[in-house]
Amino acid sequence: MMIKNSLYILILFILIGIFIPQLVADETVEQNFGNLTFKDGAIYRGEHISGVPNGEGVYVSSEGIVMKGTFKDGKLYGHGMFIEEVEMRKGVFPYKGFQIMVGIFIENLKISKGAVIRSTPNMKNFTGENQKGSIVMYEMKDDKEIFDIKSKIINW
Repeated sequence: MMIKNSLYILILFILIGIFIPQLVADETVEQNFGNLTFKDGAIYRGEHISGVPNGEGVYVSSEGIVMKGTFKDGKLYGHGMFIEEVEMRKGVFPYKGFQIMVGIFIENLKISKGAVIRSTPNMKNFTGENQKGSIVMYEMKDDKEIFDIKSKIINW
């Protein structure tokens, strides 16, 4: 619970610092930097060309996915960070966890080099079993998960 709250606080600080200005943009005019609001409710602040994210910026989807870093043709490309809340299942019990990817992004949110952090809740809250929640941190290289001595698993 403390980890989840910490992630919410981190996301809140990112959003407060970036999205205080009113999110309004004229997408028909080519601009170098500014705020964009998309029809699906997503918002973006940063460098763009004719309403398409290009350069440094932050994108928040209508589902709450946060992408921060370098964008190319509207996609995260290069150094960046991707945060999402994911729905998982343990037996018949659905639950939510977080996934944070940090590194050098290539096409379709693949990481050429970086790290991933995933969290799962303490299942005792759902099942009554003494099954601890966890945070798993590991390296990514060429879009493959590398579990080795550097990988960390923190149970709570």
